[in-house]
Amino acid sequence: IGIASYRDPWCYKSVHTAFARARYPERVFVGVVQQNAEEDPDCITPQTPCDEDPTQVLCKYVDHIRVKKFHASEAAGPTFGRHHADTMYGGEYFAVQVDAHMSFIKDWDMVVIEQWRSLDNEYAVLTTYPSEIKSGLDEYGNPLSETAPVICHTRLLRNGMFKHEAAGEIRLPDSHKDKPLFTPYLGAGVVFSRGHRIVRVPYDCCLPMVFDGEEFSMGARLWTNGYDLYAPSKSFAYHPYNRKKRPPLFWENQDNGRSARAHNRIKKILGMALPFGQHDDYDATEIARYGLGKYRKFDTFLRVFGIDLDTKEIYNHCSEVFSGALHDRLHAYLRPNKRGIDYDYVYIPKDHQTDEEDEDDDDDDEEDDN
Repeated sequence: IGIASYRDPWCYKSVHTAFARARYPERVFVGVVQQNAEEDPDCITPQTPCDEDPTQVLCKYVDHIRVKKFHASEAAGPTFGRHHADTMYGGEYFAVQVDAHMSFIKDWDMVVIEQWRSLDNEYAVLTTYPSEIKSGLDEYGNPLSETAPVICHTRLLRNGMFKHEAAGEIRLPDSHKDKPLFTPYLGAGVVFSRGHRIVRVPYDCCLPMVFDGEEFSMGARLWTNGYDLYAPSKSFAYHPYNRKKRPPLFWENQDNGRSARAHNRIKKILGMALPFGQHDDYDATEIARYGLGKYRKFDTFLRVFGIDLDTKEIYNHCSEVFSGALHDRLHAYLRPNKRGIDYDYVYIPKDHQTDEEDEDDDDDDEEDDN
């Protein structure tokens, strides 16, 4: 489990419940990137010293916890923390990424593994923005609701970065009740997959001070490397969205132009136009390593999901995501070897296509008529 924490007092709870509520805590390993100031509470210090009470969860599993510590003044946003969390991956069969302010449900490990296995897709990535803890989870880790959050739409900001809309908290249709639903977009709050995801598509080393744009970029990198995104059918970790006292944010550190250069790096990776006069104003460090994959073309991603980078028009998938129609249309082409969906056979609806593609189709129709 990778956890990037910036001055967050809930980090302790995330680590504690990951072990305390797992059915098999002896199988769980946690990598914490702690970015604290002097006055902030430590993520992994137990409430009582371990020599006084060695039965405490964080004492019992201390050898299963890996930590990287940075002073808060060195922090540079969520991608900085998640990149360093990925470096602590130790070859575990499954990999999880969660925010630092989460509470896991009882038996969460088996709940999420069973969901992943139900897809029969080795390259499935379960991802979403997590559910609200206040109305969704009791004090013992038992879920109180039967809904699940699903990300279904995104938009382009004026700076050229993508920002996903809030996840829709829905009751899955009876036809898809116990299986994750296909989703076009990655939510960084919850990510679950086979561990090879981190080896093949690690978080970018060089996107400081970025918030918007991180998730779309990472989702595109995963997709072009052969991975498919699905929203969990049942939440296995919950999030406190309305805390009375919110922790500080990384924006208290000076930007010094770093976010603009990082945005340009994302645009360069995605093949988007850079602002006039800024064609070389980006960090090119290991950009091939953290670039798009070679298994699928990014242009195909844009066509399948109805995204036009020139006009900024984006097809709204919410109705077909919530109904399971998108899942049925795409998951049906899962490869026989169970290694991802084969998009060579996927039908692209007319309303997902750009004007240029529509003209090409019209030309084809005329040739057929002739």
